[in-house]
Amino acid sequence: MNNLPSSLVKCRTLLSKTKKILKDHHQNKYISYSDAFQNLLKYNRKSYEILNLESLQKFKTSDTIFVLGSGPSLNQLSQNQIETVQRHDSYGINFSILKKEIIPTFHQFSWENEGIELFYDVFLPFQQVYQDVVITVHSKEMFRMAHPVLTPSFFPENPKCCYYMLPDPIYLEENRPFNDGDFDKTLFYRGTLSLVLDLSLKLGYQNIVLLG
Repeated sequence: MNNLPSSLVKCRTLLSKTKKILKDHHQNKYISYSDAFQNLLKYNRKSYEILNLESLQKFKTSDTIFVLGSGPSLNQLSQNQIETVQRHDSYGINFSILKKEIIPTFHQFSWENEGIELFYDVFLPFQQVYQDVVITVHSKEMFRMAHPVLTPSFFPENPKCCYYMLPDPIYLEENRPFNDGDFDKTLFYRGTLSLVLDLSLKLGYQNIVLLG
């Protein structure tokens, strides 16, 4: 491989990534093609806004962001602490939506096929409440057909959606502790929390506070 021209190496790498994307799409798409087509016809006039990471700067109101996990400790916040969170930006993760007192600035869902029906039931009452929340959607979810027209149940009413490329995760070539160099390019290792931490840094937040 090292003796091949760089252009051929890049081509092979691109081909390998494309095969993985197509395989993942085939195995994990959120909706059948027939249902997607019906939704396309039904919701093609649906109002929504597509954003990128750079354009999210206009939604920032502070240098501090609170990252809201789905753990039960989120319910231990006092009223004063909730009011502090409300005065700053926040980033929800998955079922942090159940903490009704805090409507985040941004939200990242991890839609998995085995929990789709549960997600529908839980998120339905929040579709109107979350219409001003920016829903961030990474490229793997996009290729699985997460889109306001194709899968409207995933999104709030008149949604604001930010699509971005999922970064290559940190890879440890052996069983060893992390070192500083592992985080040169990204904080994304595994799970949605590390992904949201990476996004928060990309958005330029100086203070990141983890809750729940």
